[in-house]
Amino acid sequence: MITPHFGLEVIAGITQHDISIDGADPVLTSLGVSDNPKIFGVWVLSPTVALQYHFTPERKVRPYAGFGVNYTAMLWNDSTKGLESAVGSVEIDTRPAWGWAAQVGVDCDLGNNCFANLDLKYIDMETTVPLHVRSVGASLRVNTDVNPWVSGAGLGYRF
Repeated sequence: MITPHFGLEVIAGITQHDISIDGADPVLTSLGVSDNPKIFGVWVLSPTVALQYHFTPERKVRPYAGFGVNYTAMLWNDSTKGLESAVGSVEIDTRPAWGWAAQVGVDCDLGNNCFANLDLKYIDMETTVPLHVRSVGASLRVNTDVNPWVSGAGLGYRF
């Protein structure tokens, strides 16, 4: 907590996501890739910092809302067997991106400086990923929208 009403939260995590094409892409369709295919898997690291406003810091039940920024790094990507069987070898060039985050939550006193916490976050994770199809010498740009909802529950101690 910075003041009784304002707090700063820093979160970091790494998760695995599958990236699919929404609808029929004319270039991929011409290469024999079907509608809505999973095209690659990627691990995502997205550290996020949020400034929180605690509405009633002096009460036993303390709701809050927060808004912040995240940095998304897409790591360890692999094209799918389905994509490579349709178009041949594919090189994926994932790129980092900045996004925003929002959250709502509540802290509930348990006594003896302990509290329980519940929260819900939305993290905007979007970037453009170039796909290089080696067999035809073509490059495609795929807009990726991971955008997860993240729920959390925890126990805390106030010093």
